[in-house]
Amino acid sequence: MSAIAQLEDVSDEMIYALARRVIICSMREFDRVWESANKICDRYQVKGIAAS
Repeated sequence: MSAIAQLEDVSDEMIYALARRVIICSMREFDRVWESANKICDRYQVKGIAAS
């Protein structure tokens, strides 16, 4: 395998690893916001848009 091909493989792996970390962190933050929104809706007995 040529040096350029090896460099491309390594850079692809690094980009995918970084993307996975960003997505996982974003999903954790989304989950926290979703849980908070559900607690607020439960507190005020909001059923949702479809129920109104």
